[in-house]
Amino acid sequence: MCEKLNQHGNLVTEQKLSYPWRNSFFAVFFIEQRKLKDSKYAMYLKSLPQDLSNYPILFGEDQINKLKGSQMVEKIQKKKEMWTQDYNALLAVEPTLKDVCSLQEFLEGKVLASTRAYDIVYTDGSTR
Repeated sequence: MCEKLNQHGNLVTEQKLSYPWRNSFFAVFFIEQRKLKDSKYAMYLKSLPQDLSNYPILFGEDQINKLKGSQMVEKIQKKKEMWTQDYNALLAVEPTLKDVCSLQEFLEGKVLASTRAYDIVYTDGSTR
């Protein structure tokens, strides 16, 4: 699935995915590989966090309500909207993605992808 999605270059060139766009592909990859019984990445996947409930983007309504009045609520909601748009953009070009992962699974995959050290923006504005 990840390979199929990667063939749709317009997702990136037309900026249909949020930056960093490759995290959407990694999210699908992580989900896909976790579901395989014989993934050659099994050891790596086992090293990733298994419990993602402490990541605000995955908070339930009760947890979000406890944060009312905090600037975090708006940031969490915006990020969740962006990632939901990413999921919908992927579904638009590859409808069978819904058979691979739900929105919730995709959000979990995005958390995993986003917590790996790909790009770091430094205070001088450079990205490494």
